[in-house]
Amino acid sequence: MAILEDSDEGKQVKEVEEQKVSLHEEDVGYKETNIDSLCRAPFPKKAKARSTSPLDLVYGDLCGPISPPTPSGKKYIFLLVDDYSRYMWVYFLSTKDQAFDTFKEYKKTIENELRTTLKMLRTDRGGEFTSNEFTQYCKENGIARQLTAPYSPQQNGVVERRNMTIMSTTRCMMKATNMPQNFGLKLFIHAITVLNSVPTKALEDITPYEAN
Repeated sequence: MAILEDSDEGKQVKEVEEQKVSLHEEDVGYKETNIDSLCRAPFPKKAKARSTSPLDLVYGDLCGPISPPTPSGKKYIFLLVDDYSRYMWVYFLSTKDQAFDTFKEYKKTIENELRTTLKMLRTDRGGEFTSNEFTQYCKENGIARQLTAPYSPQQNGVVERRNMTIMSTTRCMMKATNMPQNFGLKLFIHAITVLNSVPTKALEDITPYEAN
């Protein structure tokens, strides 16, 4: 009798264990199916809205280090692009932490020049843009911040594309003039001057220089 009871209990335990395994397999399969079906939605090819006046929105990006550096030791490029006019400004830095002081200099100069205030800044989440002092400065001066999502340079596509265009133009000029590589940033300035003075698809019948 005892043997039969043990056998019945064994069957019950085995059935419960099999049921647990079955539920676990179904649960795992459900999760795997959902993960496999997840995908990132495509980024829009064109912005839904454009700024209506200069300095409503400015895009910023820091790239580098550039090799070789300039004779004065500059190896980072801080590029700023106005959303309304697509006009570009560039600064060369020795270290990333100079971005904050450079931005303050840019803000003061450009606001005096255009007689309007900088209202919004869009950058990635690099430490040079998310430091406490940078964040506090923007709050004190009424500058709204837009920070792109991680691994999503498309959200800052205007300045990212301009960077690539400038780099390509600079390389072409270096090859055509046989200029030493450590003078590349000088040609970078020249490339920006040219691009600011020629038409772009983002503007209609006007150049960035004229729109600014």
